[in-house]
Amino acid sequence: MERQYREDIPRRHTLTKDDGILFLALLSSLYLVERIITEDAWFMMNCGRYVETYGIPHVDPFSFHAGLHYVMQQWLFDVFLWKLYAFTGLDGLIAYSFLSQVVILLAFCGLLWTISKGNRPLIAVISIPVSFYLARGFATQRPWTVSCLLFLCEIWLLERYRGTSKKWIFGVFFVLSALSVNVHAAMWLMLLVFLLPYAADALFRKRATSFFACEDGWGIRAIGAFSLIILLGGFLNPYGWEGMQYGLLTYGQESIAYAVTEMHALSVKMSLGLIVIPLILALTVFYARHLVPLRLVLLSAGTAFMALSAGRNVMLFMLFGFLGVAWFYRDKKIPACTVSSKSIFIMVAVATGSLLLSWQTLLEIFQQHPFEVFLYLALPILFAIFFRHTKWFCYFCFVILFISPITLQYGQRVGVAKGLQEATKIIQEDDPNAKIVADCTDGSYAGFYGIPCYYDTRCDAFIKESNWKKDYMKERNNLKRGALYYKDFLASYPEVTHVLTHGQDLLFEYLNHDPDFELIYDSGMDEWWGEYRVFKKK
Repeated sequence: MERQYREDIPRRHTLTKDDGILFLALLSSLYLVERIITEDAWFMMNCGRYVETYGIPHVDPFSFHAGLHYVMQQWLFDVFLWKLYAFTGLDGLIAYSFLSQVVILLAFCGLLWTISKGNRPLIAVISIPVSFYLARGFATQRPWTVSCLLFLCEIWLLERYRGTSKKWIFGVFFVLSALSVNVHAAMWLMLLVFLLPYAADALFRKRATSFFACEDGWGIRAIGAFSLIILLGGFLNPYGWEGMQYGLLTYGQESIAYAVTEMHALSVKMSLGLIVIPLILALTVFYARHLVPLRLVLLSAGTAFMALSAGRNVMLFMLFGFLGVAWFYRDKKIPACTVSSKSIFIMVAVATGSLLLSWQTLLEIFQQHPFEVFLYLALPILFAIFFRHTKWFCYFCFVILFISPITLQYGQRVGVAKGLQEATKIIQEDDPNAKIVADCTDGSYAGFYGIPCYYDTRCDAFIKESNWKKDYMKERNNLKRGALYYKDFLASYPEVTHVLTHGQDLLFEYLNHDPDFELIYDSGMDEWWGEYRVFKKK
């Protein structure tokens, strides 16, 4: 006899004091959001400005390579980011980092609410640790923010209305697909991938009741219909079928994997791997010991595999890997208990002493505004005292206080390196028609100011499968590891007028002793950003 469960999902969410505590806890993680402008933002704003002025491109307009085929696979997000910058400046971009995290965390909590039948303490236990990761490694000015929100909406729809016949859901899936393929075409296929666990659940849930919990859900016809709707919606992009398959053309390319750190596989030698790999092992043991619906197990297993294969996918694992845990403990209650006044006093004293040691660093970050520093330190302490009857939140506030100086010191830098700004300005003044070789991050900033570069952070645009001409990424990788002689490399591009280098770049030292190049700018060593040099071809 098969085991079958039918769960009643709460239809209304009545706000209570506990919801306020949870919301404050989630907002507290905003203390860890990096106050930086990512290197990707510069090329995306450059793309958005181009689309606004000239329309959708099919030939690369930014590098000095002639006639490269180009798919601007995130054009809609680029336009949005450019308009945001045009109206609000850099402050608007930083604000987007904060606001996007708030929206994604609320959507994540909404999904957990559906899975856990409204178990507020359980939602807090899962969502607050996830908010730590999202704050430090994810909330930036990138289309990933929108893609993850769309994926959360997709899974929420599948969970909230499983086993129903709501026809309007098909229209929503069509809209999700059309948005995804225009905002972030490289991730559009994931809408279909996330349907696979539900297809397997529809086919096998009644045949594997000894290993998985069985509950009413979508039939295979409905899942097939969703897949067809997503395919149809995908055609609504300026590149048609090519835009839809963009992820297949560029994902897993060796040249990109070598150059882009976030595409590296996780290992225990990485700090992120030391956190994620034990989590994956723990979840494997959990799902092996407990009955959980097949679809949720597969969601966890699939996103875990993706996380192990590339660090950038850890975010998907954090969002969808713990849904089975939320389902299993949906009826469990986590009791609240009060923290004593004596403990509060001790923690306030220790936290305050710790933060005073970092006072100078905090002043530098907040640009010599002591009142902002005071607010930064005072709010978590006030939250902890006011909500001392909820032990987990009280302790959470002090954890934020203890670790925030460290995370601020090593991660929170607004804007662009002064050396890069000055180097770009000098190149423009020296030659208005300059064509340069620069590292990908520096190339994006220079490209934003109209300087054609060898390549930039649009790494996928510089592989042969995408541009139809040459794998420039592989060539650049060979140069960086010494497999290609730098003189042979530069001889291949006689149009190059300047070389912008910094840090450990091979050209940084070689050109300093090359009689064919003249050093026209040296920024000197900067504690955070390193040293920048500009060489001009004689």
